[in-house]
Amino acid sequence: MSKHKYKGLTWDHPRGFNALDAAAKANPALGLSWDKHSLEGFETHPIAELCEQYDLVVLDHPHVGEAVAGDCLRPLEDIFTPEEIAGWARDCIGPSLKSYQFAGKHWALPLDAATQVMACQPGIDIPQTWDEVLAFNGPVALSLAGPHAALSFQSICAALGERPAVKDPDLFVREAVGLTALDIMQRLTDKSPLSVREKNPIGILQHMVDHDDVVLCPLIYGYVNYAAPKSGKALTFANAPRSAGGIGSTLGGTGIGISKRCDITPALLDHLRWLMSPQAQIGFIPAHDGQPSLRVAWQDAVVNARWGDFYRNTSDALEAAYVRPRHDGAIAFQTAASEAIRDTLYARLPHDQLLTQLQTLYAGTRIRARSAKLMTDELLFEVDGHVAVITINRPTKLNSMTPEMAYALEAAVAECNKSNTIRCVIVTGAGERAFCAGSDIRTLDDYATPWEFRNRGDYCDAIRLCLKPTIAAVNGYAFGGGLETAMSCDIRIASSNAQFAAPEIKLGWIGGGGMAAGLVHSIGASNASLMILTGDAITAQKAEQWGLVSEVCEPADLMTRARDIAETIASRAPIAAETGKLNLRAAHTMPYEKAVEYERDLQTICFATEDAEEGRAAFKEKRAPLFKRR
Repeated sequence: MSKHKYKGLTWDHPRGFNALDAAAKANPALGLSWDKHSLEGFETHPIAELCEQYDLVVLDHPHVGEAVAGDCLRPLEDIFTPEEIAGWARDCIGPSLKSYQFAGKHWALPLDAATQVMACQPGIDIPQTWDEVLAFNGPVALSLAGPHAALSFQSICAALGERPAVKDPDLFVREAVGLTALDIMQRLTDKSPLSVREKNPIGILQHMVDHDDVVLCPLIYGYVNYAAPKSGKALTFANAPRSAGGIGSTLGGTGIGISKRCDITPALLDHLRWLMSPQAQIGFIPAHDGQPSLRVAWQDAVVNARWGDFYRNTSDALEAAYVRPRHDGAIAFQTAASEAIRDTLYARLPHDQLLTQLQTLYAGTRIRARSAKLMTDELLFEVDGHVAVITINRPTKLNSMTPEMAYALEAAVAECNKSNTIRCVIVTGAGERAFCAGSDIRTLDDYATPWEFRNRGDYCDAIRLCLKPTIAAVNGYAFGGGLETAMSCDIRIASSNAQFAAPEIKLGWIGGGGMAAGLVHSIGASNASLMILTGDAITAQKAEQWGLVSEVCEPADLMTRARDIAETIASRAPIAAETGKLNLRAAHTMPYEKAVEYERDLQTICFATEDAEEGRAAFKEKRAPLFKRR
């Protein structure tokens, strides 16, 4: 017995396992063995975790963003020659290889090609367009279980002329296209037999082989074995339906990723090259229940004769297939979006509310993917729905700020400003001892001249430049720049153990991030003078009495209360909230009459928005408004 040198993981279907297992057994000297688990297992186990256990991992292309973020795969560019990669890009059908390209490199070999196609009982007049599908006189099933509700939605949008998140990576789909796609899905869901509602594509296809209550499934991932099953009737497969945008079909298939734990040898590379060769793709893989990725195999007459012309009849869909989002978080979005779509279709809920929910879910995962790049160990940036939380995370140094943290804070605020999803921002400090103790004194010696110090990036300026309403959740010390940071926020709440001070005078200077202006506006000239000229701290209770903070709560309740306020603000009209913030800032700096005039101008701008129209309509109809920030 040959000792296994390599471990591979694939999915537990003959299409995913048999060819790989047979090829490994035909090459015992390599010492490669394949384990398998369910498709759902790939959705629930992080790729990085699987790559710690296996040398080769079969994955779907939406996982590549997660894999790159987890730094767990080797790019093909580090293993194969540019000529080999270019050859596969040329020879693989449709975007099979391109779908594994992310962050400038390729992360898997596309061994298996698949996309959503049409499956039907033999002998019917096969619809070609979505209008013909809707007019079809017979039982039609829609594949909605698991992630497939979101995948079917994206395919229909692509057919209608808009490939989701392609033109604008931060916009999932425009409202007009999304509503039309959902209308199509609703009409088909209403007539789809309950017998297949909970089934995945494999279950639906097997049901169609065994029963006659489903005649047509217009969008389903193609499995060639159902075109020539060992028992039961053979199904007919065709390209996915067309509309104004041509064939709409969301790419599937799988590729072999090479983990960073893998000890790459010439023997392993030769084995992988052979799996991608025309010899294996035309002969060995189809003969062992696999579904090849090379175009030459899909066009081969012998292969098509054996499998009921499955490949020839669906190849156009693969060539035109849409590549769905692949950023870190794409899988989580796909799961949540599918659940939301099913809930809406089954309960016949309003489609416009669903589209808003889908955009919020999608934008949230995009923001989280970008925020992971913005975050440092000492400044955390998280987004939950419409609320962002910036956490100063240096508790052992009382959350004092360094220049690097200031730059990260600026980047986080910039992300908040450009987001259409984030509607409120919470700023807080890690731990209970400190919100922020200001600048790290030890870093101040790094500035060569006072002028260099004067022109440094200022974290308080970054907070003041945030366009969205901000809440300071002050826990523990808010000293110096920490107090200025809190005052740069629109709303301040504090834990009962919080303390506030302007201690710079004890060190030989004064505050420079808005200390005097902020305190005078917040607590009056006399109290501001007392704090600045003594440098002594005041308690949270005194801060509430003077008006420096709005509320004081127990430390354990601070973030809960901050989130409650943030969620309330986020539920209001976002343009009005942002405009209200501008109006409040102007009230500090403008003469009274000018401020009133400016307020009326801002009110007029708000009144002309769609959100204002929605607010008036909701009031008349006695329902909650659905604001869209437009």
